[in-house]
Amino acid sequence: AGVKLQRVIKKIRRHLFVFVTNRAIPPTNNGSERALRPRVTFRKITNGFRTEWGARLYADIRSIIETARRREIGDLEAIRLTIAGTPLPAPASQGVSNYLILPYTGFFGVSTWSFHICLW
Repeated sequence: AGVKLQRVIKKIRRHLFVFVTNRAIPPTNNGSERALRPRVTFRKITNGFRTEWGARLYADIRSIIETARRREIGDLEAIRLTIAGTPLPAPASQGVSNYLILPYTGFFGVSTWSFHICLW
């Protein structure tokens, strides 16, 4: 059971403690948790989604928009780039180049770059 975890840790080991050497990267995911909070409230107020694809679509679009906000890109531009399969550009001012952002195949069937998947 621990063999799979060990393989995953070996693969991402060099990205685990980047925040120690790069102060631009936060040591916690509090920013991501705060970004998700309004979405949770929306889900509770509207009593959830009627279909699974609706929930996935909402999550994918919110993920793209939040990533765009953090990278100082317009919402529509970020959605356009994502549909085209192009990664969103990282702002140079925040040292985001050291972040490990894992690609996530979302509702659109193309890679999206999701902040809530992994942001180290």
